[in-house]
Amino acid sequence: LKEQRGLQEIINLLGDTSVESVVFILSTILNLSPHRTRKALSKKGLLSRSGLLCIDRSIGYAVYDKLDLLDGLSESLQESEGTIDSLLSGYFTLVSPSVLTEENYLYEKNYFTMIKDHLQRACERQDKGVNILVYGPPGTGKTEFAKVVSENIGCKLYEVKIEDDDEPFDNQKRLRAFQLVQQILSRRKNAIILFDEIDSLLSESFSFFRDGNSLNLKSWINKNLENSLVPAIWIANNIDFSESAFIRRFDIVFHLGHPPRSTRLEIMNNYFHGIPIDRKWMVLLADNKYIVPAVIARAANVIRSQSLKNSGG
Repeated sequence: LKEQRGLQEIINLLGDTSVESVVFILSTILNLSPHRTRKALSKKGLLSRSGLLCIDRSIGYAVYDKLDLLDGLSESLQESEGTIDSLLSGYFTLVSPSVLTEENYLYEKNYFTMIKDHLQRACERQDKGVNILVYGPPGTGKTEFAKVVSENIGCKLYEVKIEDDDEPFDNQKRLRAFQLVQQILSRRKNAIILFDEIDSLLSESFSFFRDGNSLNLKSWINKNLENSLVPAIWIANNIDFSESAFIRRFDIVFHLGHPPRSTRLEIMNNYFHGIPIDRKWMVLLADNKYIVPAVIARAANVIRSQSLKNSGG
């Protein structure tokens, strides 16, 4: 309705509408019974639960303004190749394999084992409401930690995107994408969701969805933590500004700090594998505790690309 100007002009003739009017109009356009249309648009319906389409229940909007389609979905429907994965590729993606291994996290062996066992049981029993929060300084390997844990239990890790075509998602779009991923992956076995860079979600409060009975951010997240269909690993840098009552809703809260010197050296060996690097230089570099996994990874990528360039590859 929003994309087609002709339809929009016709709908404008109807003026402001109520929810029941929207149900009647869509029933007529789609040749469906009002009962089926009303059920599909209800708060408990799959469209709303997945974040694909919500209806504004307040009074005083045209039909096309009362229907809140997930941002970017209209374009995806017109441009996709026809498969579910291509249609929804703008909202989540299968993460790449980890360069690190369980041995690189031996300094946090107890937490690694606890989280791994908890997620493995959850996947085997298809438990609901399983959520892990991993936080710590930027670059300490939190995302790689999630990858390694998932790989160790034979699960695929899917990340909720934070941007598309270099345009960052706002919090509302990210939360609706999280809802969508939950519904899609609930039909797949051995799947885990990665919800990265959630600092702003933990500290911000805003009205979620344009709805007469809208939920604020806190209550929405609490509800989804309790009822999530797929195990999820949430990642943040800082949780100091988050309410303790909210943090307590996670099954496990784990702080991942700077790795010790020996681990930093092991991580360098992993990332610099196959690159002619002076061992003495690596040993000296490992003395700096601020040389975190993310910095090591970027350095390895730069050196490897320069080596290929110099060799004419």
